[in-house]
Amino acid sequence: MTKQLGFVLVALVGALAVSCSRGDGGGSGSHSGATTAAPALQPPTVPNWSGGPADVSQSVVTRHPQTQVAYPTVSAAFRDIPPAAPIEEKTEHEPLRNPFPFAPVKTPDPVLQTFSPISQQLMAIQNFVGQGETLGGCIFPRPDMGEPAGCTTTGDPPDTNGVVGPNHFVQTVNGGIGIWSKTGTVVLTPRYLKTLWTGYVGTNAGNACATQNDGDPVVLYDQLADRWFVTQFSLPNYDAGTGPSFQCVAVSQTGDPTGAYNLYDFQYSAQINDYGKFGVWPDAYYASFNMFGGATGATVCAYDRAKMLAGQPAAQQCFAKSSLFGLLPSNLDGMIKPPNGEPGFFVTLKNGTSISLYKFHVDWTTPASSTFTGPTNIMVPSYNQLCGGGSCVPQKSPGNTLASLGDRPMFHLSYRNFGTLESLVFNHSITGGPRWYEIRSPNGTPVLFQSGTFAPDNKSRWMGSISQDQAQDIALGYSVSSSTATPAIGWTGRVATDAAGVMGQGETIVSTGPVG
Repeated sequence: MTKQLGFVLVALVGALAVSCSRGDGGGSGSHSGATTAAPALQPPTVPNWSGGPADVSQSVVTRHPQTQVAYPTVSAAFRDIPPAAPIEEKTEHEPLRNPFPFAPVKTPDPVLQTFSPISQQLMAIQNFVGQGETLGGCIFPRPDMGEPAGCTTTGDPPDTNGVVGPNHFVQTVNGGIGIWSKTGTVVLTPRYLKTLWTGYVGTNAGNACATQNDGDPVVLYDQLADRWFVTQFSLPNYDAGTGPSFQCVAVSQTGDPTGAYNLYDFQYSAQINDYGKFGVWPDAYYASFNMFGGATGATVCAYDRAKMLAGQPAAQQCFAKSSLFGLLPSNLDGMIKPPNGEPGFFVTLKNGTSISLYKFHVDWTTPASSTFTGPTNIMVPSYNQLCGGGSCVPQKSPGNTLASLGDRPMFHLSYRNFGTLESLVFNHSITGGPRWYEIRSPNGTPVLFQSGTFAPDNKSRWMGSISQDQAQDIALGYSVSSSTATPAIGWTGRVATDAAGVMGQGETIVSTGPVG
């Protein structure tokens, strides 16, 4: 096991999130996108790798989702809820492996980038201490691991997740949440994530939203509504080897993340609704889970966003896809919405030469008309999953090898509408470095517009996160490690005029130790 780095970077990826809101109009409230002028773009040169047209021959339409209604409870203002008393944490939940592995490929990576063309560093706008050993007030003491008092160490793995809004940065880790201003000032000191659900009973009997910190937290900023979405799973039956499991969901009532929230819980039959990933879309908050115990495979869900924003009873609609794993939902970047009625998108890895795209159309009036359609299989440059999806990433002795999560796409699947074109970007961890893609026309005839693998030296780079701004610039952040280096955070980027498939703007690595 490894401890998380004791700092947070609101770095280039965060900077893009800030410039996104500014460049697309900023502020809060809804925006139709109908009269927004498309920016003048200078697309990259044609990629030197082409996989041919997308394949829809295996695509099917699934109807009649499973439905459930959850009834809200309104929290007190988060800033006014006293921190919860220490609790005995239950067994930590490592991400469970893909039950459908695919065979490795033997061809070289045709889009491997082994150079960093610009030497200067891409500097962070802000760099400040996040949840970790150096931010006072130990909410997760682990004396069995020799951790000192005065820490905020989380469970292992930490599952660090954070997002910026107009004025705040909110970070969640396994069990905990903290809130900062965008200048790095602590606004809400880290506390148990369950604190937000203090006194909560909820819709589904047996949920442990108010009593346990089971983890897999995610925080999103819904810029269309100026609201915050905070969630973690609840696994009260995990140790008994049975279901049901639950998802605790909170949606802020205003743009202040320290204020009151509308609280919900949703129930699933599986023992564990593992690795939940979420995305903001105009018609829903879309979700995906990897189900284990009583059910196996992926489940995709839509939560009724409009009802949750209003604090009303809200439905979820779910499709179980037992032959799939690691489906990642699209998340809207910018203020230009998708065309009216456009479905939410999901991607997953199909094999070492292709990825699969799915579409979720939700109908809240007539649930039987909701559909989950796919796959559209898109050929990509060949690759091998890092560590075959297992653990092999080195770190400085005496540390153990680190998990790769190379068997699934990495959060987020970022969507941008540029007016004249629509674009998705995402990445996953492969042998060599983070492999990233840009897919255009996802709701028409999808095409892989560009892709690359960033590996300028022999350090391990993996578990990336990617986004693009309104100028079509792309930032890619990731973890960095080697047998001689302390695990670190790194990032690189490209501008729209860089050669296709190339991160052309250099690299920065920030660490609490040598980057070797």
